[in-house]
Amino acid sequence: RNHPYFSPLCDVPPLRQKPMDDLIPDFLTETVEGLHQLDSDLLALAQNPADAEMLSAVFRHLHTIKGNCGFVNFPRLQKISHHTESIVGCFRDD
Repeated sequence: RNHPYFSPLCDVPPLRQKPMDDLIPDFLTETVEGLHQLDSDLLALAQNPADAEMLSAVFRHLHTIKGNCGFVNFPRLQKISHHTESIVGCFRDD
């Protein structure tokens, strides 16, 4: 066979073009839930900016969203999440 994903050593069918398509509904559900919690945590952090635990929670939400974007191959969202996570990380690590 003359397919870029076919290995002559085994008779394995080629990979699908978008192997994560079936995970998108779960990604969207989890991300929306994470964004709602992030929203609540940001409001709480605005009320008490010195709350290091809440700042860490905000960082974790962003980190999870970033990782999930990478897992389902959404590079633009991953990049936005990464930059936002980096900004929050600067405050957290200061």
